[in-house]
Amino acid sequence: MWNGKLAGLLMLVYVAGVLLVLGYFLYRNLYFAGEMKKNRIEPISGEMLESYRALCRRMKIKPLPVYLSDPLPSACLVGSIRPYIALPAALNPEDTLLTLEHELCHYKNRDHLWSLLRLLCCALHWFNPLVWLAAGMSRTDMEMHIDERVTGKKNEEEKKQYAALLVTTSARRTAPSLPILATGMTMNGKRLKERVKHILSAKKTVAAISILFCIAAVILLIGAFSTGEFLGSPSIPAFKPGMLPPARPVHTDEDAIQLAKEVAALPQVNA
Repeated sequence: MWNGKLAGLLMLVYVAGVLLVLGYFLYRNLYFAGEMKKNRIEPISGEMLESYRALCRRMKIKPLPVYLSDPLPSACLVGSIRPYIALPAALNPEDTLLTLEHELCHYKNRDHLWSLLRLLCCALHWFNPLVWLAAGMSRTDMEMHIDERVTGKKNEEEKKQYAALLVTTSARRTAPSLPILATGMTMNGKRLKERVKHILSAKKTVAAISILFCIAAVILLIGAFSTGEFLGSPSIPAFKPGMLPPARPVHTDEDAIQLAKEVAALPQVNA
């Protein structure tokens, strides 16, 4: 490849792309964090705080800081290093505990760390649209998994209340976009319709199907990056004195060719 110049140029382009995408992600998150801090009103208190602590004890989880913010379209778990929960100041009191339970399930599922991993994958594979598509689908799967955790032990009325909360929240705006390290509660369009249908139908993911899919993915991964090529090392025969042709000077090309033929005709070479 022209003495490696093209390969070096391609590597520079790749590294530049990684740095640009990482810089974009950093800018978006710093801007988002600044806006969240500017819109923060106060931490929750009083009866809401007591109900929140009781919810944390029931879920066996350490309470996270919770702040009321305005404007804020929907509740979200913000940040990866020191996460906290942001609640819209206009949120209905009867929906507060359901919203907090949703965000705590995100934290318990370590979704704030998975979000960081998604961004890292997108930065390293910035040139691959399939990775960006997979990251978006991963966010949808994450929300549907949280819906299962929240509604798993709830009755039909409570499930309808939860589904109505998602629809009401989506009417304001959608969740934070992919580059933002925050887990939004809802989303718009077809994905929201699938989530609501999934909640009300009470269908759960079959564990056996998930295990089989993981096994198939591992097999395909191994098959895609393994090879059947094998370069065996040649075996050098052990020569003893007297096995080789008698030593003699080589002066011409004909002498060299004749000596090579004699060596090639030896049984040890043809074994």
